[in-house]
Amino acid sequence: MEATPKKTPTYESTGSALAIGPNVLFAWKQLGMYDELIKLGKRMVASTGYDDDLVAQHVTDWSVRDPL
Repeated sequence: MEATPKKTPTYESTGSALAIGPNVLFAWKQLGMYDELIKLGKRMVASTGYDDDLVAQHVTDWSVRDPL
């Protein structure tokens, strides 16, 4: 018997994230917080899109991009 993913009407948070793109990094530099942001941040190297049944639909690999 196969396990089937079940949909749920509730949402439970698993944490938080903040995505900061190159368009706002200049402001962080002006505020003098850029170095600390880079030191504390984690680089996102890939993202996966899923459908309603939690089946992966596509993966975007960001690791080939130039570092900021």
